[in-house]
Amino acid sequence: YMMSLIGSLLSMLVCLILPAACFLKIAGNTATLFQRMFCVLIIVIGIICAITGTYASLVGIIESFGTG
Repeated sequence: YMMSLIGSLLSMLVCLILPAACFLKIAGNTATLFQRMFCVLIIVIGIICAITGTYASLVGIIESFGTG
């Protein structure tokens, strides 16, 4: 369960959130409105997935301590 906790946090951060945030930072005002909106959407989806995965992992960890 500990690996799933780390994976849910870090994989969403590395795979979705950071690339979109870096693109927004690097492109700055040269990015089109569509590109900026799409990056924000990707970041929001990444945050939601990270929160959901972290919650599921924590529930699994708590349940494993309760039964073991």
